[in-house]
Amino acid sequence: MVIWAILTHAPLRTPSNIYILSLALTDWTVGIFILPFNVVDMILQKWIFGLVWCRIWLTLDVTLCSTSILHLSAIAVDRFRSINEGLSYAQSRTFLSSAIVCFGIWILGLWIASSPVLGWNDWENDSVYDCHLTRELGYIVHSALGAFFLPMFLMVYMYMRIFGLIRKRLRARAKIGALDGSHRRSKVIDEEDEEESVSTDKVLNDEEAAEAKSKSGDNMGK
Repeated sequence: MVIWAILTHAPLRTPSNIYILSLALTDWTVGIFILPFNVVDMILQKWIFGLVWCRIWLTLDVTLCSTSILHLSAIAVDRFRSINEGLSYAQSRTFLSSAIVCFGIWILGLWIASSPVLGWNDWENDSVYDCHLTRELGYIVHSALGAFFLPMFLMVYMYMRIFGLIRKRLRARAKIGALDGSHRRSKVIDEEDEEESVSTDKVLNDEEAAEAKSKSGDNMGK
């Protein structure tokens, strides 16, 4: 649905949504090429699709999972830059730059996943019915850092920065609102004082006129 919406609805085709589109494509690929085979493997308690597809499937699985997490990190960075840099970032961001970042994410995910296939594995004595990722400690640390811990720390840092920026701007806006409200209250008080002064002057003038008129009547009577 996300892929269809972005591809068919023109207002959604923005540089920032390229990340969303690539992430949705990653998750869709997981649902098509990873989950069905995983379900069969769990139900039968053995791998029945051969060693070649096992290696391809494992590599694809790690690639897609790593890519999905890395996309979330890229989205966090994109949001932070949008808030921090504002219009300048929005003007410099293009479809091409977003597509290049997504391509780099896919390459990085493939790099994390391809090490076992290139020889960093412990598959020498594996059965044809046993399909599992390598248990080499070095690769486990390598993949965990690249596909989980580093992206997680980056996302947490970015969203903490976003929270700080938003809180700072809300406080500044509240301060401006308070100053504006104080200025308006002062202006209203000045206007009320001015109206009261005008009203008092008018009353005094009326009283002076009445007194003068009374004295003039008395003089005429004399």
